[in-house]
Amino acid sequence: MYSLEQSFTKEELYLERHFLGNTKVALLFLHAPSKYFYWLCRLKGIKTILRIDGFYCPEQFNNVMADSIYAQTRLLSEERIKLNYDMQIAILKSDWVIYQSQFCKDMLDKFLFNRLDNFSIVYNGVDLSHFEANDTYNPFSLVIFGTLRDVDLFNCMLKSFSSVYAQDNRYSLVVAGSMTKEVEVAFSQYLESDPSGENAQYIGKLDYDQIPRVISSHGILLHLKSGDWCPNAVLEAMACGLPIVCQRYGGTSELVGDAGIIIDHPSYSYDSDLVKKVADAVASIQVNHPSYRNLAIERANKFSIDQSAKQYASILRGN
Repeated sequence: MYSLEQSFTKEELYLERHFLGNTKVALLFLHAPSKYFYWLCRLKGIKTILRIDGFYCPEQFNNVMADSIYAQTRLLSEERIKLNYDMQIAILKSDWVIYQSQFCKDMLDKFLFNRLDNFSIVYNGVDLSHFEANDTYNPFSLVIFGTLRDVDLFNCMLKSFSSVYAQDNRYSLVVAGSMTKEVEVAFSQYLESDPSGENAQYIGKLDYDQIPRVISSHGILLHLKSGDWCPNAVLEAMACGLPIVCQRYGGTSELVGDAGIIIDHPSYSYDSDLVKKVADAVASIQVNHPSYRNLAIERANKFSIDQSAKQYASILRGN
């Protein structure tokens, strides 16, 4: 959000965070506002633009992975249903709606409200002056980068690295980002029990200023989350020269294009078949890593934060 706001100034747009009095347009992020907010905007003649962050998708949150050793259940609680309802009303009432990806639009159409007009798809943007490739990097270093919450997903990525390492012990793994307690336990168990653990390390959560320097020194990003909307970590990694291994199901594949390997696999299934596909994908990238690296950098250029700001500016001005 900070980078987008900085780019807005280039478009001579300035954000007022707390007061509606002098505004012409209300740009809404993250959470759906109350019905009273919409009533007030109508009263004051303020245009409302909703940028959707996400919602609790029933096909994911009602999914119980029977083969999970953690028996994780993703259930739609009463609170989550209420948040989905608020988002449904917001999509209906907003003058304009911005979706983060075509996948995001498709899911919201399917489960909440099919918006037929006055909407745009604007992908997240990456600050290309901040995230840059490094001439010195290790193509055999894999990265897991982001907010790590899902134990089944995380274990699948660790098993994928283990499979890659078993085929070629030149590979190493770096894990960066915040972890839930369950993920921390899973990682500790992996380090203690798996031979590939000797070539894996956790470097913690990175500050924004640290990310380019750290990430750009590695070779390939594993981003296997199924059904992701539009992950910033993927854009940042591509800008730093890392090809991506991801799944087709979700908005991530829209970002990656030919800058990596996109895996076809059943949604929300982190199983042994996916592990094999990931290992094969890493091997395919390694055959021509320099070419994939260049494609990643070129692909990131299509998603610059300045380009995103121009799209937002056009919508805010009603063009």
